[in-house]
Amino acid sequence: MKKTLLLIFCLLTLGIATSSAQLYKLRTTAIATTSTDSNENWKDWSDWEDISLLVTLDIQNLRIVIYSDSKQVYDIIDSDDTVTDDSGDNIYKFTCIDQDGDECTVKFMERLSLDDQRSEIYVIYDTYAWVYKVYSLDDE
Repeated sequence: MKKTLLLIFCLLTLGIATSSAQLYKLRTTAIATTSTDSNENWKDWSDWEDISLLVTLDIQNLRIVIYSDSKQVYDIIDSDDTVTDDSGDNIYKFTCIDQDGDECTVKFMERLSLDDQRSEIYVIYDTYAWVYKVYSLDDE
């Protein structure tokens, strides 16, 4: 129940929620990637590349799906408390299991400190990660 309430709070704060829907839709606009080097240090993020993908957030089933060439499915198994960083951005962090059974972290970042205030979704594994800039389709 705590996970459901936290995810709903996250969605409301991001401006994604509509009146009664249990499925929320986002659209990506860009992606950047990173990985670790041989010393397990994170490399710099790549440049942003344009990409348009559908992302769905299924509240009832605690599932995030990113419709890329290979569909990415993330089942939420745990959540952390919401954190506001030094820039004033809100971060919502979830521990997930992907479609292959691997554990990862999915973070929603509400970018309040940037001019465009576009939200971001980070998918983080032990040695690689990617981030999408997203906006809500439910607001259109």
